[in-house]
Parts: sequence; C-alpha cells; structure tokens
Amino acid sequence: MTPLDVAIKGNRTEVAYLLRKHGGKT
Repeated sequence: MTPLDVAIKGNRTEVAYLLRKHGGKT
C-alpha cells in the first residue's frame, strides 16, 4: 500500500490538496 492509498482512506481532503499542489492532475 502506497502513502497515497493510506491518505485516500484516511483523509481525502489532504489528497485533494496534494494533487492541487502538484499541478492539479485529475
């Protein structure tokens, strides 16, 4: 399991923040 998988399960809001921070890839 990757850190991203953990984040998705633990805090979707933080995932969205990180995605935006890294270029907003959807």
